[in-house]
Amino acid sequence: MKIVVSGGKITDVVALQYPSSRSRSLQISNYALPAYEDEVIRTQNENVNSISGATQTARGFRAAIASAIQKAS
Repeated sequence: MKIVVSGGKITDVVALQYPSSRSRSLQISNYALPAYEDEVIRTQNENVNSISGATQTARGFRAAIASAIQKAS
């Protein structure tokens, strides 16, 4: 994950890699990641709410965002 910070605030979140090797993984990524990215921008932290069916995606997303935030600090 990559975050863009402007004026001390997260203004964009970009998924650099995501599960896509199986069609179901790609389907989950396609609907969950945009929602998680929007939530990070709205809340300015990695504590996204899990979407039903995408719990593992949320866990990985949270960890990656936390790391990106730490690196940006």
